[in-house]
Amino acid sequence: MKNNSIKHWIVLAAACLMMGSAFGINLNINGIFLAPLSESLNRPMGDISFFVTLISMGIAFASFVITPVFERFSFKAVVLVTTIISCVAMALMGVAPNVLTLYILAAIRGFSAAFFGPVASQYLINNWFKEKHGMATSIVFSTAGIIGAIASPIFTSILENQGVQLAFLVAAISMAVMNSLAIFYNYSYHPEDEGLLPYGATEEETEVQAEKTPEEKGKEAAVYVNYKTYPFLVLVIVGLFVPAVTALVQHLAPMATDFGYSAGLGALLISSSMIANIISKLAIGAIADAKGVIFGKITMLAAMIIGIILLILHSNTAFMVIGAFGLGCVYSLSTVGISLITKMFYDNQQFSKVYPIISFIGNMGAAIAISLYGLSYDITQSYMVALWISLALVVICLLLVISLDRYIKAKH
Repeated sequence: MKNNSIKHWIVLAAACLMMGSAFGINLNINGIFLAPLSESLNRPMGDISFFVTLISMGIAFASFVITPVFERFSFKAVVLVTTIISCVAMALMGVAPNVLTLYILAAIRGFSAAFFGPVASQYLINNWFKEKHGMATSIVFSTAGIIGAIASPIFTSILENQGVQLAFLVAAISMAVMNSLAIFYNYSYHPEDEGLLPYGATEEETEVQAEKTPEEKGKEAAVYVNYKTYPFLVLVIVGLFVPAVTALVQHLAPMATDFGYSAGLGALLISSSMIANIISKLAIGAIADAKGVIFGKITMLAAMIIGIILLILHSNTAFMVIGAFGLGCVYSLSTVGISLITKMFYDNQQFSKVYPIISFIGNMGAAIAISLYGLSYDITQSYMVALWISLALVVICLLLVISLDRYIKAKH
């Protein structure tokens, strides 16, 4: 059986497009809709920004049911149904008559999008790639940033020239088009079902796994994880604070206008953060391979601190763009970075138990933070409080990661 074919890479492309749809369009560009929706519905920014919170919460809670759903139903059928639901909800948000309707549609949109988001994409990569698994994962997660960077100025232009309704409709159509490869391309959920091996796998490895008895597989599944450890505590705190800071990216567009700059600069800031999203996700893996995972996380946290300080200063457009780039490095830590540092302390079986917990905490942190940032603006009429809080959270994470490095050295 072949372990390297064009189909492997087409499946990778399908996973990338699903990720771009679920995060690049569904999540990463929501910031540009906040001000127009606030104006059209005549509600304060804190009320409007809560719809982004509900999208993130929908994704978080869906993580508890994704695995049993994919085990029971066809992968492609699940992606098809959830794509339809999510896209219809997205389109209807453009004609929502009030905030309550907006909230309901956002929750539906987030929950359904989870079934073609990171977990679904990762399932495909896990099944189809053994070698170059890290590279494939980095490419998939980076796609969200690429799509977000491209989509931000496009949808800003649509919002300014055609209005909210058409912008939401085009976004819904874009999501459907990107998911079409995963829905209609002729492939199986498991490559073995069509006479292929995972990329780089050998027939001997596949045969050994297939020959294991149910009792042996059951013993492997019964894995004990000690959650009362310092590394787990650090993972929980960092896993909460870092994704919370990602919510600040959603406020970059209104932040630019709040500081007296144009809406065009706001779109440029989001694009800059999305470019950092791409570059930092690829860079943290390379840095981790060369200098270690801890050094990679420290590097990205330092870049974030510099970026937030430049946004606090906001003395000119260059500072704003560079600051948004530094802030965008948060995406490398909330995805690849959290995954890598979890793998430092837990083997593959323990990882499957620990990582979903950290992922849920992170999604909830991001969901709550997006509304808190909007609320802080409504109370103070300024984004300075949100920026200072973000800076404090990142500094705490940096100190915890440094302490984790000392913990490891002390253990050795």
